[in-house]
Parts: sequence; C-alpha cells; structure tokens
Amino acid sequence: MTPDDSDRRHCSSSSSPHRRLFALFRSASAGARALPAPRLALADVAFAVDVFTADGMKNTLSFAVNADEAARCDAASSSGLFLFVVDLRDRDAAIGPGEWRVRWTAVRTTAQRYDDAVAPAAAVTMMDAKVPAARAAGAVRFGGRGEAGVAERLPAAGCGSARLEAEVVVELALAAGEEEGRVMRVEKVRLGVLCECRYVGVDEGLRYLQHFLL
Repeated sequence: MTPDDSDRRHCSSSSSPHRRLFALFRSASAGARALPAPRLALADVAFAVDVFTADGMKNTLSFAVNADEAARCDAASSSGLFLFVVDLRDRDAAIGPGEWRVRWTAVRTTAQRYDDAVAPAAAVTMMDAKVPAARAAGAVRFGGRGEAGVAERLPAAGCGSARLEAEVVVELALAAGEEEGRVMRVEKVRLGVLCECRYVGVDEGLRYLQHFLL
C-alpha cells in the first residue's frame, strides 16, 4: 500500500477547535517566513511499540527501534516524510485472534543539557488505541496476507488533555500463520503522522515531538 492509499483510508472529515495548531505540522508556505529547524533530530529519538490483548492482560508483541534506523528502511522516509517502517520478518512475531490494543511511545534517548544541567529522560505516548477484532481478522481473509491499521488523534501540545486533529497511524502488515484463522505473523509495522490526510514531513514531526521531549 502506498502512502497516498493510507492517507485516503485514514482521512477524517471532522472539524476540530484546535485547527490553529496545524501550524506545527505545515511547511512554511511560499512567501512566508521559514520555520526554524527542529532542535530534535531523528538520532535523538527511539520508538517503542507494544501490542496487547484488548484487556491489557497479555503482551503479544513488543519492540523498540531508533527512529533514524527505521527511517533508513523506508523509501518514503528517505524522501522526507515522518513515516517509518520496521521489518519484523526475522523475529517470528505473531499475534492471536481477537481485539488488540496498540501503544506507540516516542522516547528521547540522548541527554540534553540546559544551563549546565542535564535534562531528565522524556517520553510521550503517541497512541494507545484498539484494533477491532473484525478488522484484524479481515486483513488476511483473502490471499493469506493483508494489513490492519488504527489511527488516533494526537495530544495537542500545550493544551492539557485536548486532542489535535492530526493523527498518528500504526499499520501492521500481516500474514496467516500456521494455525490459519487463529495466529497471524506480523511482518512489518508502519508508523506515521497524518495531518489533513497527508503524512507530515520529518521536520514537522520533530517540531511536534520536541514540545514533549525537550
């Protein structure tokens, strides 16, 4: 599936009172003052992904990856999009039937120094959402291979518990396991941030993360 296909699938037409915050994600328009470079780099960030059973009682898949390493694995990332792919085919990762819960956490892995003091480690939960059982089961119904995804609105930086209309998207590329209909192998996980139905650029994504991680 191409990024444009994913964009259309996860596009939301609903309005939000936080549209003014879209400036965090948009590139500077022609004639406008250029936005400053982000103070955070991909090399400063790692992503942790956990897939649980919906009740949270069983962790079926967990991994962590440096953001810059995940970016090198995907052509879209190399073209400047905040879109990452983690290849799990050599890990024999599998998840069972039923509803899942997906959690994506961004963690600052490098020390930051301010006024001769080292800032403490920081993390932000980008997503904590459920994948309905029907969506997961339907992903591999035909041809033994497919994708199941989930999208959730971002926390709005500086707005307490408010949510931003831009979305984080996690997609799992699945293949039928040996026990067809019961176990699915996870071959790849795709992570990204959408705004107005398009993946944001790397710098835009990093500007957003630095509100939480710096």
